[in-house]
Amino acid sequence: MDITARIVNEIMNHPNFVKVLQDNYGNFVAQTALLASKGELRRILVSRIESNYPLLHSHPFGEKVLGRIKGRRRQVLSLLR
Repeated sequence: MDITARIVNEIMNHPNFVKVLQDNYGNFVAQTALLASKGELRRILVSRIESNYPLLHSHPFGEKVLGRIKGRRRQVLSLLR
């Protein structure tokens, strides 16, 4: 397992995963993890984040992480057109 995968797995499996996403600095780490991860690892990370949507969408820093997912989806869809 490469270093990126190990770090992303550590973030995803942290007992305070949601608090990391809601943290002033943690949300930046999560956004960077989204940019750095690829393939199945990224899909799992996105799924973990989306499963916590109710706790994130009304939080200022949580919304930034959700926005990173939405922005990436728009990019992919525009490339497919």
